[in-house]
Amino acid sequence: MAHINGIKSEEKTITVLGTGIIGAPVAANLQKQKFKVRGWNRASSKEEKLQSVGVTVFDTPLEEVQGTNIIISLLKDGPLVLEVMQSVKESLSKGTVWIQMSTVGKNIDELASFSNLPTLAGKKR
Repeated sequence: MAHINGIKSEEKTITVLGTGIIGAPVAANLQKQKFKVRGWNRASSKEEKLQSVGVTVFDTPLEEVQGTNIIISLLKDGPLVLEVMQSVKESLSKGTVWIQMSTVGKNIDELASFSNLPTLAGKKR
């Protein structure tokens, strides 16, 4: 059984935004560790496979993030990440952790301004 900050995995809900080539295996592996996992992808073609391993699939990011503890975004690019962040920001619970793992290119400053928390980012180009 996995733990995050001393809380058992089955007590945490993790949302994976972007369940494509990288996101789908991330969601499936988290589910194997007994986390409650939610998944969303712009293309709904991945839903059946995710559901078969126990991932709950939602139609929109807004539905998916409600009541979640941790969000992991693995989206196509910076503009899409920003669009999704802005569309769900009013629905985030206090204390929600957002792990942004998408390749965002030159949008890093704009994305970092989404939060007033310290941000760890790669080298600026």
